[in-house]
Amino acid sequence: MEKLLYQSSTRQPVHDVKTQPFSPRGELLSTAATGYSRVELQQSILAIWQTRVNVKRENGTASRSYVSLRSGDVIILEMSGDDTTLKRKKLPACDFCKTRRVLCHPQADGTSCPRCKEKNIKCTTTPTVRRRRRTKEELLKAASTLDSGNILLPQPEPSTTSISISAYAGAAPIVVYSHNNVGQDLTGEPVPVPPTLELPAEIVQDLFQTFSHSPFPTHPIIPLSKLDSILRLYSWNIRDIPSTDCCVLIRCIITLSSLISTNPFIIGPGNFKTDQFSILSLDMPLKLSPIPDLRPFGFRREPMFRRLWAEALWLANVSGITTRTSKDNAASCWLLGSLNLMVLGQGASAFMSAFVYHIRTLAEDISTQEASDILTYHAYMMRDVLGALTSGRGIQYTSNDEALLVPFTPEPLEQLLRTVIATKSYTPSQIFSTIHPFASHVIPLARRRPLDEGFLIQHLTSLDIFHSFLTMELDRIAEAIESALKHEPDFVIYLRACAYGFVASWGSLVFPLFEVLRDRSTQSFNSFGTIGARSGLVDSDSDVAIEQNNERLQMHFRHVRNLTCRTVLEVKDALRDMPTFQRMMHHSELVKWAMFLLDEFNVVDITREQCLDALNCFRDALQLSGFSYPDRTGIVDRLNEYIASYSLDNTLLAITSGFPDPGFGVGSWFGM
Repeated sequence: MEKLLYQSSTRQPVHDVKTQPFSPRGELLSTAATGYSRVELQQSILAIWQTRVNVKRENGTASRSYVSLRSGDVIILEMSGDDTTLKRKKLPACDFCKTRRVLCHPQADGTSCPRCKEKNIKCTTTPTVRRRRRTKEELLKAASTLDSGNILLPQPEPSTTSISISAYAGAAPIVVYSHNNVGQDLTGEPVPVPPTLELPAEIVQDLFQTFSHSPFPTHPIIPLSKLDSILRLYSWNIRDIPSTDCCVLIRCIITLSSLISTNPFIIGPGNFKTDQFSILSLDMPLKLSPIPDLRPFGFRREPMFRRLWAEALWLANVSGITTRTSKDNAASCWLLGSLNLMVLGQGASAFMSAFVYHIRTLAEDISTQEASDILTYHAYMMRDVLGALTSGRGIQYTSNDEALLVPFTPEPLEQLLRTVIATKSYTPSQIFSTIHPFASHVIPLARRRPLDEGFLIQHLTSLDIFHSFLTMELDRIAEAIESALKHEPDFVIYLRACAYGFVASWGSLVFPLFEVLRDRSTQSFNSFGTIGARSGLVDSDSDVAIEQNNERLQMHFRHVRNLTCRTVLEVKDALRDMPTFQRMMHHSELVKWAMFLLDEFNVVDITREQCLDALNCFRDALQLSGFSYPDRTGIVDRLNEYIASYSLDNTLLAITSGFPDPGFGVGSWFGM
């Protein structure tokens, strides 16, 4: 078969000289179907003979030849036996016209089309290769490969100047990828690989719709409606999209959606119970009992998720989204940075830093957006800052960035608290507007590093005042929810999401401070013991000063530990009222809170029943979170053992309740 290709720079047709011949009678074919004269057809056929295209016919077989005419059309000569028909094929549109979805008039002589000539633009055409869609049997076979745990992945290749996806389809060698592979690092980012995974249009559409029902599209930087229009225009076929930035963004969206998708293409085929997935679409799922253990699905989806992640990283690196500022590239950087936070617990990454760089450049466009979008920017800025804080990294936003992007001047904490106390009730819109003052105080508190005692005391005082403000806000939100249930039920889910976000943010402020003081307390205690042993336990002025400093540090640590114990109960209540599964805090944060409760030394000033209820809540949350993230910590098994031992202790306490009190008070059940 002869293929008529087009050079991207000159648009000059080039003949591939593997063709089936036609007889000399071909020059006398009827021209009624094409509208071209017999002379023009003869000249075109003669041109093929002059280019030495050998034509031979095989008996009883069909053949096809392409003839380029001066008008820019292509005549397709189809021959079966002695019959020959003519079809006309238009030249493809140039890149400029295709990107803007306008009518193009390509020229057969290789010159610019009229639109490019008018705008003085270099007219180029990039050839597209349409691949055959896989059949249903092939899709089921691929899904069964996922179920076995092994996936075919291409090996990384040196990047080239072209970033066309179709150019790399099927060109790279493949290797076996499995989550059981020896030496495969599953705790970090995957190694970027060229995209060779064929995503059917149905899968792309399903993953995009899954993303649209998650909280992520609420970020103003995500152009959801524009992407939906582009995907529908190209029939959900990513390979046909000419815009590289848009293509990278869609790949990032698909990767993130694969974390919460229930599609068998992602999690593999199998007979699943309907109630296993029904909990994912319910309101306040953690209030149900019992919670199904969905952790196996986290391991089932991991190979496909990491493959999609690796291909998205390769496309992002090759296209240079971190250095070329645009809204699409900023959105891609934010999504890839969010993947690092959700999967790896790394709140500060190169992609998140690139996102901050992009929005600094785009600050003028951001600051002129609607008030609701600026409010949402502030909320997501707080989320990114707390993600960096909980992962022990530096805050990527400076105070100047906050003032540039969100022009809001907050009141002092004391004045803000008096204002909230004076307000009797809030409407839903007033509740949402409090995100500005809340975030404006959370972000500076997250930047603080209490290195000395005076600064630590000031920081603790600010946290106490801020907690009073948080308590008042939660009371107002509870009243607004009761009112909205009767008059504005559509606002209920957003009010619950607001309350959950406030409490989760408060926990992200308190727990890192507890970790810092715990480490300092342990280090100070070990240093003091070493000094005492070296000095022969002989009191001296230096030893007394060190002991006094250690005692004061222990005092501050006990204060923060008590604050953290009260906070863990607030986080537990917020998890129970969590509006949807997609809004759950990250898996690494759940593990930290559960580990805090498992350490008996940390649990003070709370009753046995409160601790047991919190352990059950975090166990249920981890079982639900395991649907998206493979849990290799073993924390759920430890929690189950602890809860079982507590149940046994409760039984023993019930049996021995008639005996005299051994002398332990409430809150001292750990022997403290």
